[in-house]
Amino acid sequence: MDELKILNNDMSPIPGSFSLDEPNFNWYKCREEFSNRFEASTTGFFFGHKPEAIYFEKIVKFIEKTENVLSLVNDIKNRTTFKKTTRPWAIWLEPSSFWTCQLVRRSLFTILLRASFFYDPKKDNYDEALFQEKYLQQTKLAVCRFMFGYTNLKNAEQMTGGSNGWYAHFNSADKQTVINCLVPPAEAKIKKNILGLNSIWN
Repeated sequence: MDELKILNNDMSPIPGSFSLDEPNFNWYKCREEFSNRFEASTTGFFFGHKPEAIYFEKIVKFIEKTENVLSLVNDIKNRTTFKKTTRPWAIWLEPSSFWTCQLVRRSLFTILLRASFFYDPKKDNYDEALFQEKYLQQTKLAVCRFMFGYTNLKNAEQMTGGSNGWYAHFNSADKQTVINCLVPPAEAKIKKNILGLNSIWN
C-alpha cells in the first residue's frame, strides 16, 4: 500500500481532528466546523490519530465492521477505503458514497471515526467502543435504529450546515421522534415487526 504524502505539515493534530487535502492545509478539531467543509462531493480527507501503529488498524477494522453490519440490509455499492500517510499520526480516508450522500450521514461518519479509538480489534469490542463515544451514547436510540437499516433521514435534502448534524438532530430525541425521523431506504431488506409495534426497530 503506497503512503499518501501530507503537504508540508509536521505538526501532529489533536487526535480526532480532520483535514482536507488542500493548499491551505488546516486541521479542524471541531467536527461542526469541519462539517461545513465536508460535502457530498468530497472524495476524501485526512483523519488525525495517536501515532501508535495500532490506530490505523483500529480505524480500518471499526469502519469495515460498521459497513458490514449496515450492508446486511442496505445496498452499499462501494466501501470506504483507507491509506496510510507519510505521517504516523494521520490516515487518509475516501468515504463510501453511502456516507457522503446525506449531511446527517456525513456527520455520523465523523463521530464513528472517533469511536474507533475505543475499538480493540483483538477483543472485537464493537458495541462497547460504539457507545463509549459520548455523542453516540447520547443518541443511542437513533444509533440503534440506524444500524438496523433505517438509514434515511426524512427531509434530509432540506438540511444544511453543521448545526444540523447527527448529534444536534438526535440529542434528547425520544423514541417516537427517532422512529418518525429515520426511515429505511427503498431497497433496504428489513424484517419488520420482529419486536412488536412501535419498537425502535420497527
